[in-house]
Amino acid sequence: MQVYRMGSSAITLCIFYFLLAVASAWFDSTPLLLSCGGVIQPLSDYQAGVEVVVRDLIRWTPQSRFNYYNKYEKDNTEVYGHATCNVLLSVADCGNCLRSVNSYRISHCTFVDFAQAKFVDCEMTFDNRRFDHGGPRH
Repeated sequence: MQVYRMGSSAITLCIFYFLLAVASAWFDSTPLLLSCGGVIQPLSDYQAGVEVVVRDLIRWTPQSRFNYYNKYEKDNTEVYGHATCNVLLSVADCGNCLRSVNSYRISHCTFVDFAQAKFVDCEMTFDNRRFDHGGPRH
């Protein structure tokens, strides 16, 4: 009977892949911050811009090294967006975290002109002001 032994590098590699699989299977959705304000009209151009910005943040942040800015501009309407994810998340978990943080924001702040929602592992902000002028409102 032959006994096969794994070398230390094979064991290390197995542990690495196990930890990678476990780490990519979750995100921490503990709320850390929710700030919003201003009232907008449903079905307004601004609300349409918010929807475009949020959809793009969810789609492109995971593909953009987990840090993405965007802007919606139409006629006299401007909406600025920014989202980030913890770099230890998988691409899929970053997208799922952003969908969750957006649902959290919607449940507390609907039809507002600015909002920032932050979980432990991701955050999303939109505003009618550029972020290079002091950042989003708090």
